Amino acid sequence: MGELLALGEPPTCVFISNEFMHAGSTRFLLEKKENASQVPSIISFGAMELSFGLGCCRMVVRQPITAIGTQAAGFLLSRIAGETGAPRMAG
Repeated sequence: MGELLALGEPPTCVFISNEFMHAGSTRFLLEKKENASQVPSIISFGAMELSFGLGCCRMVVRQPITAIGTQAAGFLLSRIAGETGAPRMAG
């Protein structure tokens, strides 16, 4: 985040791919909030519970983590049980 803000033309919005990067970026912005006009809006893939209360998060792409894990485990168990064939995709 520091490198992005140091650019000649810093971004007005940043897409962050996971909760850990979101937490680190938000922490950096909160600690270094010297120029509020330079603080980009954050769009995050993966929701943190307090994302919107932190002031810079504008949009969150939520994922059904339990459903994704359940389906992935089902695919894995079927392969362990001997299923063969082309990889399947969730539908």
